[in-house]
Amino acid sequence: MEARSDGYQTLLDLSLARIHRFKKFGQLEDVNPIIEYLRSLREYSLEAYHVPHHAVATSLVEMLTAREKANVGDALEDINDMVILCRGFASGTSFGCLQ
Repeated sequence: MEARSDGYQTLLDLSLARIHRFKKFGQLEDVNPIIEYLRSLREYSLEAYHVPHHAVATSLVEMLTAREKANVGDALEDINDMVILCRGFASGTSFGCLQ
């Protein structure tokens, strides 16, 4: 179980570092991996790391927005994912995995 926790911490640290780098330098090559990392993190209980799920979901919406604005990826899919996430914010419900 400990090795598994270390893997989550590493993924969390990597995600935060890449988000910071994207926000500072705007490197679009960071967006797709960040989205992938954040989607992976949403499947786990992150309260042990003092990271609420809404923080991960908010970052995911930000990265999907950045990808859509840059016309990289499937804009319709990204917008649909954002709608699902925003409905979760509005309803206060737990977020399920994006399909």
